[in-house]
Amino acid sequence: MKIKYYLFDGDEYIGIFSRYEIAMMINCNHKTVEKYAQNGTKYQGRYTFQRINADLLDLLEEWDTVRINVLKKLGERAC
Repeated sequence: MKIKYYLFDGDEYIGIFSRYEIAMMINCNHKTVEKYAQNGTKYQGRYTFQRINADLLDLLEEWDTVRINVLKKLGERAC
């Protein structure tokens, strides 16, 4: 199972990254990211991490792509 994290700087959404990528970006240890995500506290009073299952994220993105393609095909038939 691939684990990724949502990264927020205050209330601003930054993106989805691995704990190693986040650690490099904000100059901390990768274990710090995991620890703060588990506790739900802000790192250095500003960064928030939320753990997500990247495998599930991949499935949701694939579903969205298929869903949009089906809706487009249905729309073409209605014209």
